[in-house]
Amino acid sequence: MQRMVVLSCLVFFCAHPFAQAVSPNAEIIKTKVLSVHDGDTFTVEIDNEKERIRILGIDAPELEKGQDDCGGENAGNLLRALIDGKSVTLVRDDEESNRDAFGRLLRIVKIRDHVDVSIIMLVTGRAKVYQNTNFDLKSLYVKLARIAERSERGVWSKSCVEQTNEKNSSKDQKGADNTNIDYSCGHKLYCSEMETCEEAEYYLNKCQRTSLDSDADGIPCESICKE
Repeated sequence: MQRMVVLSCLVFFCAHPFAQAVSPNAEIIKTKVLSVHDGDTFTVEIDNEKERIRILGIDAPELEKGQDDCGGENAGNLLRALIDGKSVTLVRDDEESNRDAFGRLLRIVKIRDHVDVSIIMLVTGRAKVYQNTNFDLKSLYVKLARIAERSERGVWSKSCVEQTNEKNSSKDQKGADNTNIDYSCGHKLYCSEMETCEEAEYYLNKCQRTSLDSDADGIPCESICKE
């Protein structure tokens, strides 16, 4: 079934091919994928420099150091099958920044010059729409994600939804236990100095201690934040 959905995407969602560019600030870039990290992040080489790419508009389950959010491994495997070692076209969106807070290039990713990788990830249920941003194709992505949700594919399956809800409930409870803690930006620099995940998140987001998030996935100090 998933293969049929992917093939349908390849047939119906097309656009015009793009010209080649080499600057990381360019509107359109053609390059080769060096490695895939998870379902929405990978590395390429642009102008003889390695650049980490965050696929614009989608949010795949986390996959880090063997710790798999429900569907994380499947999302990473699908993206790897689609783009790893292959040529891709990276397209900058007019409404979004060039880079995210972690220095990753934000790009729509196309294969064969015209097939939108995000569409494949969404309709197969391997990713959700990233809601905290605006981009040209957001309304289309939302419609496609709803198709996967109604069909209970991937991250929308009953087991994944239950697991995600349980995890969020546990996180909310943990946060409630620390609501009276008043953090401030001190001189702490390393994960070994953090007493809780909440403190690590505060230092990352409020104090801009990006060193706490070495893999730039938005989660600081995985040793204590992914327990």
